[in-house]
Amino acid sequence: MSDANDRARRGAASARKQMYVLLFVGMILAVGFVLFTGRWILRPISRLTRSAEDIKRGNLELVVQSDSRDEIGRLSEAFNEMALALRESRRNDQTKLMRIQRATEQTFNSLPDAVAIVDLGGKVEVATETAKNVFGLTPSKQIQNSPLRWAGEIFSEALRAGRTMVPRENKGSSNILWMEKNITFRPEAIPIVDYQREPTGVVLVLRDVTQEREQEELKRGIISTVSHQLKSPLTSIRMAIHLLLEERVGGLTPKQAELLVAAREDSDRLHTILNDLLDISRIESGKAMMDFREISPHSMVLEALGPFQTDFKDRGVTLATELPNDLPEVWADTARMNHVFANLLSNALRYTPPGGTVTVTAGADEEWVRFSVSDTGRGIPGQYLATIFEKFFRIPDQGRTGTGAGLGLAIVKEIVEAHGGQ
Repeated sequence: MSDANDRARRGAASARKQMYVLLFVGMILAVGFVLFTGRWILRPISRLTRSAEDIKRGNLELVVQSDSRDEIGRLSEAFNEMALALRESRRNDQTKLMRIQRATEQTFNSLPDAVAIVDLGGKVEVATETAKNVFGLTPSKQIQNSPLRWAGEIFSEALRAGRTMVPRENKGSSNILWMEKNITFRPEAIPIVDYQREPTGVVLVLRDVTQEREQEELKRGIISTVSHQLKSPLTSIRMAIHLLLEERVGGLTPKQAELLVAAREDSDRLHTILNDLLDISRIESGKAMMDFREISPHSMVLEALGPFQTDFKDRGVTLATELPNDLPEVWADTARMNHVFANLLSNALRYTPPGGTVTVTAGADEEWVRFSVSDTGRGIPGQYLATIFEKFFRIPDQGRTGTGAGLGLAIVKEIVEAHGGQ
């Protein structure tokens, strides 16, 4: 039993030694595996992570070092190829952007009008040569410090309202002396908006309208002169027709009377056209006498509607008003405004069928009292809305309805603008 016990003791000691040796070898293998993992796996992955962060910051010139041909090495090569492709794409984009920028600058500088792009802070970013030389709108200059006193005003209004703005004074035109020439320009401030309709800046356009203004003055002078010259003989013709129809100089046959009635209607129409042309010329030149006074919008509208009550009733058209009680008084020439309402109401009555309604409304905001004449007729086709205020313009498919010459709305526009309105 003693021998068996000794053998068991020696076996246990040998087993312990073997276990210690195996434990030591396992520890060495574990340390080696950790070192191998850090060198061959974790370190390349860390390099790739840092490289991705560099690319995120815009550094595309980096190259990931790879010392192996395993999966990590192939991943590093793919990463380098991706960075190379990104570098090529960025170079192509920069070249394209530079080409577009140069073409835009050359096109911008070749524009005949003065144009300046202003940022949200009011600083001029880009300007054409005309804007620099004539108006002093040089890059980096604050628009509020510009010698154009209205520039800062329309810049702020365009940003606030989100639409194109023009100076209120002088119908949106201003004069400037340049190179000993008095030129006329029409300024506009056009907001620039992004995809979310948020403003990012303003385009200030100063369009040279000197030649256009001179042509308008020449045309206005010719029309005024011709109208004056035609008015005297036309008065004589109308008087002669009137005397003939009253048979002051002898009797008339039914056919002669019919012809004279037609001649009287045409001469009256021509007399009305000449008076309208003279009114437009006087208002446009600022020579028309305007009798401004404070008046309640209610009184002004009701006074204008009075002469039309019978005509609307005879035609079977309802004439309605929507006038709030808190409207402020307006500064207006009532005789001229009666002419405005008379033209709009007669147009509405002419194109509204029996059983329809013509409504006159008014409303006030911070700056304006807005009047509206609307009807339930066929309306005005959209393609003609931009030209209905031009002289002698009549809508083609509605021209046969009335006998006007296409001057009514032109006079309306001139009278409203002479009041400082729109």
